[in-house]
Amino acid sequence: MLKYYFDDKGFIDSNLKSLDDLHEIVRLRREMLEGHKAKDEPSRLREFLVLGKYYLDTFGQLSFVTDAPDFFNKLDKVETYKSVREKIKYHDSIMKPEYPTIFSYGWGGHSTYLPKSSDICPVCNKGWDLSNSSDVLLRDKQPYHKRCYVVLGTHEDVVKFTKLFEEAGFAYFSFSKLENGYHLWEGSLPWWKVMTIYGDITIGWRKRVINIDWADLEHPIGEELFKEEDVTKDSSFIHAWSWEKAGKYLKMLRESL
Repeated sequence: MLKYYFDDKGFIDSNLKSLDDLHEIVRLRREMLEGHKAKDEPSRLREFLVLGKYYLDTFGQLSFVTDAPDFFNKLDKVETYKSVREKIKYHDSIMKPEYPTIFSYGWGGHSTYLPKSSDICPVCNKGWDLSNSSDVLLRDKQPYHKRCYVVLGTHEDVVKFTKLFEEAGFAYFSFSKLENGYHLWEGSLPWWKVMTIYGDITIGWRKRVINIDWADLEHPIGEELFKEEDVTKDSSFIHAWSWEKAGKYLKMLRESL
C-alpha cells in the first residue's frame, strides 16, 4: 500500500481547511495513482472518512456516504477505515446488541459531485464551502443546492402541467402536492393530485416518463382508449415519454369524459 504525505490522516486533518483543500487532496491522490498505472505498478491508497460524509477510497475516488447514522457527525474530521469500523461496531453493540453489525451504513456510498468554491447555485445565487459541500445536486452539469433544485423543478413542473391541462380542455382544476410515487430521494420532485369536475387525476415524473393515473375519475375509462399507444399502460394509467405525449393523452382523456 502506497504511503505519501497526502495519504496520511495527520496531513489531511491539518491541511483540510477549505473546499479548495479537499479538491487538492483528491487531485493529488488521483494523480499519484495515474502515475503508477502508467508504469504498470500496483497501487492502492489508504481509505478515509472525511467530515463524516466523504469517503476517500483506495482508488483515489471520492464518494458520499449514504444513510449515515447521526453519530457520524460526532466523528473526527478525518477517520481511517479501521477506526470507523471499530466505532460502528461499538455503536451497534449498544444500539442493537441483539443484532450487532459491523458496517451497514453504505461505506463507499455513491459517486457524488464535489462542488467547487467558485460554483454558484443559479436559484439562490449562493455557493458552497466545507460546511455545506454535500448539499448539492447536478442538473444538466449545473450544481444546485438540494432544496433549490427541488423548488425550481417543482415550479417548472406546475407551470408545464398547468399548460397541459388547459390545452387538453380542462376548464377548472387545482393541484394538491403528493409524495413522489416512484422513488423518494433528496432530488425527488412531487407528484400532483389534480382535482377536476370529473374526478381526480394523479400526474408526476417516474424517472424518464410522466405517469398519468385516472383511477379516481368518476367516469370509467376503458382500455380501448389508448390501445394504439405502445407504452406501459393499464386500464387506469399510462406512461408518457414526453411533454407532447402527456398533453396528447390528457386531451384524449378529457374528450372521452
